[in-house]
Amino acid sequence: MSFRDCPTASTGGAGHDFLYQEYYDSNFLSQWRFQAGYELNESNEIGVWSTLRGMTDDAVIGATTVQLQAINQINVYWNHVWPTAAETAVWVGVCESHGQEVLVFPQDDRTSAMPILGARVMCPLSDYWSLYGETNLMMPADSGTVDAFLGFAFYPGGNAMRQKLTRFRPLLPMGGSPTFSVDLDR
Repeated sequence: MSFRDCPTASTGGAGHDFLYQEYYDSNFLSQWRFQAGYELNESNEIGVWSTLRGMTDDAVIGATTVQLQAINQINVYWNHVWPTAAETAVWVGVCESHGQEVLVFPQDDRTSAMPILGARVMCPLSDYWSLYGETNLMMPADSGTVDAFLGFAFYPGGNAMRQKLTRFRPLLPMGGSPTFSVDLDR
């Protein structure tokens, strides 16, 4: 895990995400996440974040064997901290070619490199609770990954309102489905 304790305006870090799931089959995947940024001032940061696939896995769904793997992507982001301590980030990017698989149809089409749009919001409600959400929209919508969530984050130390000032604030957000896009290939 990388933290924001840096005397310069430049930031950078890396993380390794693991995904274990049991649905039709049990699968174990991994990916690397990287981020490099530059703080323009106390409220604005611009930079680049990307993912690179790690471990892949095969799954059996019905009588069909498929390969699952993380989708590589690269994004340019802008992060803004508001006077209310709310934080928003938006990004645009591109992902590698991925399958347009629909298991009930015998097609095996692949896309070319496709665009990505994404956003993240963290809005403190008190010292202990924040509203937190993220989305990553990988095109095309009918076969890419269109993922979003909105929920609550609990801060045991009560630092939700002072997150920007916290010395050991995480650089990378917690890995989740919007930042861990998975390709299914036959």
